[in-house]
Amino acid sequence: MKRLLASALCFMLLFGLAAPARAFADDIVIDDTQQDPVTVSGTIESSASIVIDPTSGAATVSTGNIGDDVGSLNVTVFSTENTGPATVTVGDVARADSVNVEIGGAAYNASTTSFDKFSADTAVTIGELTETGGLNITVANSSSSDVRVGDLICLGEVSVRFGESYYQRISSNPYKYVSDETSGGTSSVSIGDLTTGYGVDVCAAHGSDGTVTFDSIRSMRVNGIALIAVAEGETDSLNITVNGSVSAAWYGVEAGDEGDGDVTVTVKGEINARQDALHSSELCGDLTATVDKDAISAEGDAVFLGYSSADSTAEINIKGNAIAGGTGVNLEGAEGNLLLSVGKDVSGEAGLYAYKVGTSGYDTAGAFDADKSTETTLSVTGSITATGGAAVVMDNLGGVVNLKVGEDLVSEAGTGLEAYTLRDSLTTIEVGGGISADSDAISIESAQNLFTLTVDGLVESANGCGIIAEEFDAGAVISVGELSAKYSGVVFSDSADLALSVGGDLTSQEESGLVLGDLRGESTVDIGGNVKSALNGIELDSCYSNTGVSQIQISVEGNVEGGEVGILCNTGAGGSSDILIKETLSGNQAVVLDEDSPLDLTVWKVELADQETTPIVVDTAGESQDWTQAFEKAINYIVKLIQPIAGKNVLSATADDGGDLEQSHELDVAREEEIVRLRVSDGYEIVEAYNGKDGEKINLEQDEQGFFYKVKRGGGILLSALLKNLNPDPDPDPDPDPDPEVKPGGMYFAPASFTDYGSGRGMTWADQIRAAHRDEALVFDGTHMKTTLPEVCGDYAHAMAERPDVDVTNEFMDGGRKVSMHFEPGTDLLGAFEDAGLRDVDPIAFPKLAGVSFG
Repeated sequence: MKRLLASALCFMLLFGLAAPARAFADDIVIDDTQQDPVTVSGTIESSASIVIDPTSGAATVSTGNIGDDVGSLNVTVFSTENTGPATVTVGDVARADSVNVEIGGAAYNASTTSFDKFSADTAVTIGELTETGGLNITVANSSSSDVRVGDLICLGEVSVRFGESYYQRISSNPYKYVSDETSGGTSSVSIGDLTTGYGVDVCAAHGSDGTVTFDSIRSMRVNGIALIAVAEGETDSLNITVNGSVSAAWYGVEAGDEGDGDVTVTVKGEINARQDALHSSELCGDLTATVDKDAISAEGDAVFLGYSSADSTAEINIKGNAIAGGTGVNLEGAEGNLLLSVGKDVSGEAGLYAYKVGTSGYDTAGAFDADKSTETTLSVTGSITATGGAAVVMDNLGGVVNLKVGEDLVSEAGTGLEAYTLRDSLTTIEVGGGISADSDAISIESAQNLFTLTVDGLVESANGCGIIAEEFDAGAVISVGELSAKYSGVVFSDSADLALSVGGDLTSQEESGLVLGDLRGESTVDIGGNVKSALNGIELDSCYSNTGVSQIQISVEGNVEGGEVGILCNTGAGGSSDILIKETLSGNQAVVLDEDSPLDLTVWKVELADQETTPIVVDTAGESQDWTQAFEKAINYIVKLIQPIAGKNVLSATADDGGDLEQSHELDVAREEEIVRLRVSDGYEIVEAYNGKDGEKINLEQDEQGFFYKVKRGGGILLSALLKNLNPDPDPDPDPDPDPEVKPGGMYFAPASFTDYGSGRGMTWADQIRAAHRDEALVFDGTHMKTTLPEVCGDYAHAMAERPDVDVTNEFMDGGRKVSMHFEPGTDLLGAFEDAGLRDVDPIAFPKLAGVSFG
C-alpha cells in the first residue's frame, strides 16, 4: 500500500536541518515576523509552494486560481514555536502534476529526545481540481486541522494520512525511530465528488485521529480500489464518510487491514464494484462499516471479512441488498467479535459463507464457556439466494454464533443450509421463511455443543434429502414448518439427544420419510401433520446395539403412510422406542419389526390392503411369528369421541367394567377385542350410538349395561351418539308481545344466501344454531334461501344434532305460500337426512317426524 513521504522541504524544516525559512523562486513565504494577511491575486502559472510558519499571531494566505499547466502545488503549514492559527485559501486548479498539502510537524527537543507537537489551528481550502496527477494530504502531529478540497479529478492516487513517523539522528544511534503517540486534537479532511485513477488511500498512524468526508468516490482503473482505510496504531482512530455512492473498478471499500486502530466507514449511497464491494482483511482493531443502500459486486463478494484478530470487533451494516457475482457475504477466518446485518436480501453464486468464524472460550477444565468466547451475530432481514452453490455454509465455527434470516433460503443448484464442524461453538440459526434447495435442503454435522435450528416455513429439496444431521454429541434442536424431499425426508444418525419438530407434513417422493440410526441418549420427534413416503414411513435402525442405551419418542398428529412399510424397526436391544400416530398407519406392510427391537405403538387405526388377512406386524425376515401376533395384540388403539353437543363433554368411554380406560400419551386407548362402553351425562339419553366416520358408520351393540363396542383388528375407534334431552326447560320464555320484530332471544336473520354456497357474507343457519345460548328460540327468515342443496341441509342437520337443546323455526316461501317449519329440541333431523341419503331433502318432502310441525 502506498504511503506518503514528507516533502523534502517540510522534512528539513521540521527537523532543523535547514536554516530559517527561505523562499524559493516561486514560493510565498510568511516568516516569523510576518503578521498581516498575504493575498496573491491573479493566476499562478507555474509551480507554487505556499509555506506558512506562524510563530506569533495569525497567518493568512489566499490566492487566485492556479494555471492550467503547473508542475505542482505544495501547501505546507508548520510551526517551531507552537503558535497560530493559520489559514490558507487556494482557488481552482486547472491542471497540475501533483497537489501536496502537509500540516503539522514537530520541533526536536534534544534535552528530552522528543518532539513537540504542532498545536496551531489550521485551515486549508482548495477549490476544484479539474485534473491532477496525484493529491497528497498529510496531517502530522497536529492539534486541530481542517483541510477542504472541492470536486476533484485525479489521474493518480489520492493519499490522506494522519500522523507520520520520521528517523532522526540522536546521540550514538544515528537513525533512531521517533514518533508522537498522541494527537491531542482532531484533524479533518473533506473532498467533493472524487474521480480517481487508483483510488483513495487514507491512514491514521501513531496516535492520530482523523475524519475524512467525501461527496462521492469513483475509481476508474482496473486495479483501482475506490477507498482504502487503515488505522495503524493501537490508539489511532479513523472516521470516513461518503455522502454519496462509491464506484470502483476493483474493490469498493477496503478497510482495516495492516493496522490495529479503530476504523469507521459510512457510505450513504451504494457501493458498486467489480470485485468486493466491502473488503476487510487482517483486521486487528475495531471496524464499523455502514452502507445505507446496496453493496454490489459484479465478480467478487458484496461483503468480505477475512482473517481478523480474536481481539477485534467488526460491526457491518448493509441497509440495502448485498448482491454479488461471487459470494453475497463471505466471512473467512474472522475470529473476533462480529455483528453483521443486511437490511434486505443477500444474493450471489453463493449466498452466505462463514469459515473459521469466531473463537471459542474454555475454562481451566477445558469445558466450553460462552462468557469467554467471541460472539458472532449475523442478521439478514430478507432472503438469501444462491444461483450456483449453497445458500448458507457455516464451517469450523467457534464461540457463540447466531444467524437470523427473516425470509427464505434458496439454492438453485446446491444445498440450502450446510453447517459443519460445530464442535467449538454454541450455534443458533433462525429462518423466518422456508428453505428451498436443488440438493439437500439442510445438511449439518459435528457438534460438541448444543445446535439449534428453527425454520418457520417449508423445507424443500428438489433432488436431495430434506434434513441430514449426524455426529451431534450434546444434542440438536431442530424445528421446521413443513418438509418435502425427493429422497429421504429426515435422516438422523450417530448422534445423541436430538429433538426434531415438523409443524406440518413430512413427505419423501422416492425414499423413506423419517430415518433414525445409531442414536444415543434421548431423542424426540414431533410431526404436526402427516408422514408420507414411497418406501418406509418411519425407519429406526441400529440405535442401541453398539452405542449404549437410547430412548426414542416419536409423535405424529396425522397419518403415517409408507409405500412399502409404515414402520420399520430394527434397532437392537438396550433401549426403547415409543411411537404415537394419532391418525392412520398404512403400507403394504404396516409394521416390520425385529424381535430384539423394543417398540411401543399407539395408533388410532392400522389400515391394510386386505384388512382381514394381511398381518399387521411381521418380522424383518418377512414372516409372521407367534411373537409378532403377540405384539399386534399389544398395540394401543386410540379411543376417539364425537361430542353431540358442541362445547360439552356429555359422552364418555369406559372399560368394560365401567372403570377408566388405559392411557398412552395421556390419551384413552384400548387393545384388540377389548370392550369399550359408551356413557352419557345425567339429563340425556342415548337414542342411537355408532362407530366410524360418516359413510362408514356401524351401529354399536347394546346389552343391559348400555351401548358398547368390541375393538376390531386395526382399531379405528370413533364413537358418536344421538341424544335425547330428558330435562327440557319447564318454564320457557313467554310469547312476545305483538310486534313486527322478534326480540333478541327469539329471531335471528341469516344474511348469507345459500344459493352461493355460503360465500361468507354473514353467519349461516348452522353457524347461528351452534352459537345459540341455552334454551334460546331461533326463528330464521329463509325467504331468499334455496333449501334443497344437500350440502346446506346436511350442515343444518349436523348443527341441530350438536345443539339438541335449541328450539328452531324456519320460515320460507314455497310456490307462493309461506311455510313455517318448527323443530322441537332434540329433533332427529340428522337421522332424517341420513335416511334420505342427503338427496331430495326439500323440507316439504320431510316425513312427519316427531317434534316437527308445519304451518
